[in-house]
Amino acid sequence: MESYLVDTNLLISYVVDRNPRQSKLVEDIFKSATALQIELVVSIFAISEFIFVLQSVYSKSDSEISEMINALLLTPGISIIDGFQIERVLKLWPSDISDYGDAVLASIAKKENFSLITFDKPLSKKLQKLKIPFKFLK
Repeated sequence: MESYLVDTNLLISYVVDRNPRQSKLVEDIFKSATALQIELVVSIFAISEFIFVLQSVYSKSDSEISEMINALLLTPGISIIDGFQIERVLKLWPSDISDYGDAVLASIAKKENFSLITFDKPLSKKLQKLKIPFKFLK
């Protein structure tokens, strides 16, 4: 089974209807995971970013966010990875990847050989240049 590291924006698009086209793509990806056709890997770092964005941008309550995360943890085909090595991140940030969060996810993808799923076109170009596996969703 192929494993994919989930970009924070995919988590946001899954729970918030901010872009109908992206939401549909993400819904299909999560359906593939629950059918155990693929594995989606979510980093604790992405969950932290997810919480921050839902609180600060979408004004979701802590209890709503907690329920979302608990549901995610119980979803078949989804696993959680809880660490990263700061030394690996600093090899990418800020010189190659200017966004710290993106550098964290890229360092995990590179170390674990996961394809990072993202809607972020500039990030996908950087990943391609760095030979870090990714799947760009259009």
